[in-house]
Amino acid sequence: MNSMNIRRSMVVSGVCAAAGVLGPTSNASAQAPAAQSSLGVLQEITVTARRQEESLQGTPVSVTAISGQLLDNLNIQDMTSVAEFAPNLTIAHQPSSTTATSISLRGIGQTEPAATAEQGVGLYLDGVYIARTAGAVFDLVDLERIEVLRGPQGTLFGRNTTGGAVQLVSRKPADEFGVEQKLSYGRFDDWYTRTRLDTGFLFGSPVKATIAYLHRERDGYFDNTLAPDDKDPGSFDNDALWLGVTGKFGDRFTASYTLDWNEREGAPVFFQLTAATADLMTYYGQSPAFGGAPFMVSTERFDTGQQAPFDGRFTSLSETVGHNLTLEYQVSDAMTLKSISAYRSFKQDTICSLSGNGVMRGVVLDPVTFAFAGIQDLHGPYSCNNAPQRQFQYSEELQLLGGAEQWSYVVGAFYFYERSAEFNDQRLTFVLPGGQAGLNLTPFQAFGGETESIAGFGQLSYTPAALAGKLELTGGVRYTQDDKEFFSSLFPERPDASFSNTN
Repeated sequence: MNSMNIRRSMVVSGVCAAAGVLGPTSNASAQAPAAQSSLGVLQEITVTARRQEESLQGTPVSVTAISGQLLDNLNIQDMTSVAEFAPNLTIAHQPSSTTATSISLRGIGQTEPAATAEQGVGLYLDGVYIARTAGAVFDLVDLERIEVLRGPQGTLFGRNTTGGAVQLVSRKPADEFGVEQKLSYGRFDDWYTRTRLDTGFLFGSPVKATIAYLHRERDGYFDNTLAPDDKDPGSFDNDALWLGVTGKFGDRFTASYTLDWNEREGAPVFFQLTAATADLMTYYGQSPAFGGAPFMVSTERFDTGQQAPFDGRFTSLSETVGHNLTLEYQVSDAMTLKSISAYRSFKQDTICSLSGNGVMRGVVLDPVTFAFAGIQDLHGPYSCNNAPQRQFQYSEELQLLGGAEQWSYVVGAFYFYERSAEFNDQRLTFVLPGGQAGLNLTPFQAFGGETESIAGFGQLSYTPAALAGKLELTGGVRYTQDDKEFFSSLFPERPDASFSNTN
C-alpha cells in the first residue's frame, strides 16, 4: 500500500525573509549564526538545553534553535514541518492518524502509534514530557522557540531520549497590552487564523496574562467521490487555545500557569493498493456484478477514487489538554529552586481505511459453519476504528540550579505517572483459496498500560579559568526506577515488570 500525503499551499498572508534564528551547533566547536538587528548587531540566542538559560553560542551541546519569529514568518503551523530546519531530524505525520507522529533523530525513533509504545526521541512542552506519539501532532499556537537536542540526553531529560529531545518553549505574556492577528488563505480552501491578546500587568499587579486562539481548516487534496470536499482525505478542521498567566512576586519568586487545548477533526490520507494476489483479484473483481464498487489496484497514483466510510464516518476526532504550573524561587544569586507540575490528557477516535476502495460486494460465508451467508457488503480488504484511545499523565519535577565562578550544577528529582488504553474495532474480509467466497471478520482487541516512574539526577560542570573558558568538564548521573503494568483482551492476566537504570 502507498500512503499519499502532499503539502501544497500558496499562502496569501505576507511571508517575510528568515528574520528568526536557525542555528545548528556541533558540540563545542561550532557556533550557530545569530540573528542580526537592523543595526547589524548580533543578538544573543538563549536556550535551555542544559535545564538552565544560557547563550546558544556558548553551549557545548549539539542543539539547533528555531525562533518563533521564523516559524511565524514561514507559516509553520504544526510539528511536522519543523524537521525542514533541523539537520538529522525527521518528523513524519503517521498517515493513518490525524494526531500521531514519528520523530527520528540521528536515525533513532519510533513509528508505532499504539497507546503503549515508548518513544526514541523525547518531546517536551515547557519542560513537560509528552509521553505518547499518538497525540504529538498538535497546532503550534504561540511559541518563543523550538530546541532540537541531539542525543543521547538521558542525564537531564531521562528515559526515551536515546535519539535526543525536542523542546517546545511557549511565548511568555508581554508587559504591555497588545493584540496580534494573523490570517491566511491557500489552496483547497485552506483557512488559517490566529489571534493573540496580551493584557499587560493587570490593574497594577505583578500578574500578566496572554490568550491565543488558532483555527485551521482545509478541504482534502484527494477527491473521494463518496465524501464531500471537507471530508476528503487530507482535510481537517482544527481549533486550539493557549492561555498563559505569569506573576513575579518580589525579587525572587515567579509563578506561571499555562493551559493548552487542541481539538482536531480530519480525514486521514488516502491509501492505495498497488498489488494483490490472484485470489483477491478474482474475488474482489466480481464486485460490480453484485452491485458493488470496482476493485481498484494500480501502481499509478490516483487523484480521484473511492474510500468507503466506517459506519458512515470519514473523519477522525481528537482532543488534547495540558496544564502546567511552574514555580521558581531564587534562593540566592547562585541558587534557584524550580518546580514543574503538570497534568495532560489525550483522547482520540480514529478511522483507518487502508484499502483505498469503495463499498464492494461479494459472496460471503458464515465464519463458523462456512454455510452460504448471502451477497453482502465487504469489509475489505481492511478498515478499523481505534476508539476510544485515551491517555492521561501526571508529572512533577524539582530542580536545584545554579553556579559560582567556574562551577555550574543541576540537581533534580522527577516523578511520572501515566495510564493509557486503546480499543481496536477491526473489520476485514478474508478471501478463501480460489477467490470464489470470503469471510467477513470483525476481530476486536483492547489493550493498555500503566507506568509509574521516579528518578533522581545531577550534573556538574567546571570551566578552568586558566584556559579562558575554552574548556568545560562535565559529569552527570541519573537513576530511574520504572514500574509497568500491561493489560490486553487477549490475555486474562495483567503482567507487570519493574526496571531500573543508572546512566
